[in-house]
Amino acid sequence: MIYSIDATNDGGFVVGGKTDSTDGHFSGLSSGKYKSFIYKCDANAGIQWRDSLSGSKHCTVEAISVGSTGEIFSTISSNCNDGDFAGMKQAEEELKGKFTVVTKHTASGKRAWVTPIYDVGHVDLPAIVASDNGGCVVAGKYTSNSDGNKYCFKGIYNGGMTGTTDGMIVALKGDGTFYW
Repeated sequence: MIYSIDATNDGGFVVGGKTDSTDGHFSGLSSGKYKSFIYKCDANAGIQWRDSLSGSKHCTVEAISVGSTGEIFSTISSNCNDGDFAGMKQAEEELKGKFTVVTKHTASGKRAWVTPIYDVGHVDLPAIVASDNGGCVVAGKYTSNSDGNKYCFKGIYNGGMTGTTDGMIVALKGDGTFYW
């Protein structure tokens, strides 16, 4: 299933989504049960390169944005703590909800970085736009499942009550670290 598409500077396009298929165009990708995928296609829809992150639970490329120099950014929603997502989160015993992974690929398909954005509760950032500084800005929501935030959103007020949901905008630098 394709969830996002964006035009590339060379007249082609990139698409992203999720699949549990292991054959056809999806053979040879990550071996998890569910795969998030990015495909770069030329102007005639020929596949130039592809990449995926997978695990045993839901993971989906929700948004894609192409930067001015051809780099490709994506947001991946995940409930996985295994497969390609193993070790991405700290204190996994406390983090039982959905989190978001932001990726940057070069125009030629090399994965430049992967940055997980998580906290105690659910983090869902299904919007992304490339910025002129080589980074990106992502937006969406997060819901705290405990009294306070401990990880990526530590010190950010969310109403002070368990279960409250807030909007969130996060800027990442060109190297994948948090800008603001």
